[in-house]
Amino acid sequence: MADEIAVYQDDSIYITNLRVIIHRKTFAMSHVTSVVAHTIPANKLPGIVTMIIGVVMALGGFAGRDAGCGFAVLGVILIVVGIIYVQRAKDVYTVRIASSSGETSALRSDNDEYIARIRQAMNDAIIARG
Repeated sequence: MADEIAVYQDDSIYITNLRVIIHRKTFAMSHVTSVVAHTIPANKLPGIVTMIIGVVMALGGFAGRDAGCGFAVLGVILIVVGIIYVQRAKDVYTVRIASSSGETSALRSDNDEYIARIRQAMNDAIIARG
């Protein structure tokens, strides 16, 4: 039996040439055929829709003179909320593990550098297993 060689370890991930443990889920490295980093783009559509509604309300409120002042203020507030939402929306990065039984997303994070480190460590473990 081959010796187990640790390749990477942090609070929730342990990677060796024989196994990978990610958040208490174990994958046998002998079954892993490839490891890929994947990006899921941020969904900015709700923020954009909120801004559009805000623009329509603000324009309608300003056109309505005194009676539309409330709509104009609410419209401006919705525009600001939409802008904040769009700015804060982040891509999600995943580590996808392929094996003979299919492909699974083993880890998700909004930190692409962390995902790249995990992917590289898993590729190093595949190489180390021989």
